[in-house]
Amino acid sequence: MNLPVYVINLDRSRERWTTIKETADRLGWDCHRVSAIDGRQVDRNDWVDVNLREFEKKCGRRMLSGEYGCYRSHLLALNTFLDEGASHGLILEDDVLPDDSTASRIEAIMETAPDFDVIRLVNHRSRLFVCLEETEYGDKIGRTIIGPQGSAAAYIVSRRGAERLLAALAFMELPWDVALERFWQTETSIYSVSPNVFSFSGHCHTSCITETSYDEEKFHPFRRIRTALFRIGQHCVRGHHVMLSRAGAAVPVSPLAATASGSDEPLRRFPSVFDVLWTLVTLLFVSAVWFESDVYRFVGLAMFTIGLVSYFRNDFLTYARPMVGPPGILCLLWPVYLLARFAVTHTQHPEYGTESSEGIYLLTALYSTVGYFFFRIVRNPFATASAFILISLAFSVAAMDFHAIAAGVRAVTHYHNNTIHAAIGNGFILLLSLAFLSYLSERQGLARGYRRLLSLLALVTVVVSAVNILVLESKGVWMAVAVALPLLALFMAGGISRGLNRLIVVAAPLAVVAIATLWHGEIARHADEIHGVWTLLKAHMDQGQSFVGAMREVGMHGGLSINFSARLILWSEALKLWAESPIFGNGVSWFHLWQSASDPEMPYKLIHNGFLEIGVRYGALGLVFYAYLCGWSCRIVWRTANEGLIARSAAHAFIVTMVFFLVTNLSNSNVSLALGESYMWFAASFAFYCYFRLQDVGMPKSRTYI
Repeated sequence: MNLPVYVINLDRSRERWTTIKETADRLGWDCHRVSAIDGRQVDRNDWVDVNLREFEKKCGRRMLSGEYGCYRSHLLALNTFLDEGASHGLILEDDVLPDDSTASRIEAIMETAPDFDVIRLVNHRSRLFVCLEETEYGDKIGRTIIGPQGSAAAYIVSRRGAERLLAALAFMELPWDVALERFWQTETSIYSVSPNVFSFSGHCHTSCITETSYDEEKFHPFRRIRTALFRIGQHCVRGHHVMLSRAGAAVPVSPLAATASGSDEPLRRFPSVFDVLWTLVTLLFVSAVWFESDVYRFVGLAMFTIGLVSYFRNDFLTYARPMVGPPGILCLLWPVYLLARFAVTHTQHPEYGTESSEGIYLLTALYSTVGYFFFRIVRNPFATASAFILISLAFSVAAMDFHAIAAGVRAVTHYHNNTIHAAIGNGFILLLSLAFLSYLSERQGLARGYRRLLSLLALVTVVVSAVNILVLESKGVWMAVAVALPLLALFMAGGISRGLNRLIVVAAPLAVVAIATLWHGEIARHADEIHGVWTLLKAHMDQGQSFVGAMREVGMHGGLSINFSARLILWSEALKLWAESPIFGNGVSWFHLWQSASDPEMPYKLIHNGFLEIGVRYGALGLVFYAYLCGWSCRIVWRTANEGLIARSAAHAFIVTMVFFLVTNLSNSNVSLALGESYMWFAASFAFYCYFRLQDVGMPKSRTYI
């Protein structure tokens, strides 16, 4: 081992020196004796660079003379090491013993963690050890959340580390072993190793530090109160820095690290049983697009549970763990806030009941963990996307109302609760199929026949879903598709190197024109009705009515269709209810107040506007929270695509479907439907998946504990 060894040894402990020197000579180590300072031989009045007052406050007892000598001896050893000019040194106390494997283990530790100041090789305690690296011999390098660990009997130090320690620890305020591991104070890269690299010799049972017991030197319990407060504070500070500090941590390798963004090739040629299982689980998670049920909730909870167990078993006590960052903390705090409001309101007003469906807004607590599930466990996104298109085609064909298409009347739906929900599901399928076509045109290394087959199936899915949207006659979905399709075409215009992308870029706006042409009469009637509503609203407002009052008056007596008039009345009532608590909303009491305020003869009971529903429930605060979550999600997915970690078409699909979903909420309370709930759950989880992918390559620098 090409590493100078400095053994701290008292002149009166020759037997200890003989024991360790013989072992070192047998192993071929370059061993130097550092004559230790015997604290028992130094009068207390002659102690130098000691802050006794701080020591007694922090330790709750008097300083032992042996502790003083030990501290000064380690400083002497560091200076000796610096004087001899080596790049690294091994400092030992004389009661440890190496064995035949020690040198190899030390060399492996230095190779595994090359950028360090100090690595402590012996510890008495290693509770809640957070691993940074692991050597080929199984030695884990890291830090403990709970400390101090005790013992400074063996440690490797670099020249930079020795200089920093001498500068930071020149004045003694704590025992050396305690002061050494306080990396947050000394601003040094100090780590520990588990298990111990050295064993203790028989001499360790005879202490050269304590001439009396520690208990004899302790102060009265009342005087140790400030010591207890200091230690509590130091536990918190230590935990804070250990959990946050990732300096020098290696970039973690996720299961997707070997997957190229441009091709998304699976890690194995043939998928394993688990790959197939996780693909099926993901598809069930988004199944509300095809049929309305609670399946996605049970599947999502299972994914959350698996992700949580995996995180705490594999990543929590490592520096390779992905962190949720400020967005994840907000998503965890939001349901805490909602539950606290619910508890207070329900305690004061039990008559409000529990029928306000608050549960759907508590799911933000699960978003980051399901994203972690995708990050660590789901390994073949291309297979999942392909299966989604195939299943979407099957359900779209099965849901087609051929009689309605032939008769030119509004279709009925078999798999959703009503035609609006079915139209929204087909809207998602339409946009995702177009994005999948774009992806196929960009993907490298895909067999030509396979590409053509998937492209044909995706194209048929586009046509079938577009027909379904037309015959389901949801005006809000028509409007959302009319906004989303040109946006998708704009995104794809930047990557038109392949013919298929050129076709899609041209076909998307033409599809909007085709819809407007085929359904010109219906669209014109709808446009005339909107224009008439605005004219009537303006007339009532010119007469001195408020906007809300005018909206209700037009809804009641404007001669509009039932769908339009009912929505105007509902929106006017919602705005009045929101105005009662514009910042924080009405919380759980909103449903009771809504039932009291709304017309009992109204055919619709929901507010039929997702933004107003959030405003009534949670006020401007709720709208700001969800606006931040949607904006952050789009930004992080876009950034992940720019870094080449996911396909650009995936980012395009994400943003376009987000816009589509938000526009549909203008005319329907989709946030509280199975489609909206599952979409937000999946979209936010995918954003956290992207966030973790970015951390996989060293960005962004998250500063949270989890």
